[in-house]
Amino acid sequence: MGLWIFLLIILVIIIFGIFIRNKIVLHFNATKRAWADVATYERQKLKVLDELAPMVEQYASFEKGTLEKVTELRQSILNLNVDHTDIAQLQRIENLNKELMRSLNVVVENYPEL
Repeated sequence: MGLWIFLLIILVIIIFGIFIRNKIVLHFNATKRAWADVATYERQKLKVLDELAPMVEQYASFEKGTLEKVTELRQSILNLNVDHTDIAQLQRIENLNKELMRSLNVVVENYPEL
């Protein structure tokens, strides 16, 4: 009788060991799958970033041109002589202002989609 109890305890320990090992393997495989998902998402980000780079360059060149126009307009307004009436200079300021506003409206209407 004591031998059967001893064999039963050994069998329970073996079954418990197999159960624990299977759980460890299950969690290990789940971790590997999760890490593969993370790597896949990062690769997708890389694709998006590669497509985004030319758009950012276009936007940067537009912003540079816009900043130059704003600076030129601001400097023209600052150079406007309040003591002397200069219609030509005022006309130039108005043309710069119209050009700047026209370029801003075009960008708003044709903004690139991501």
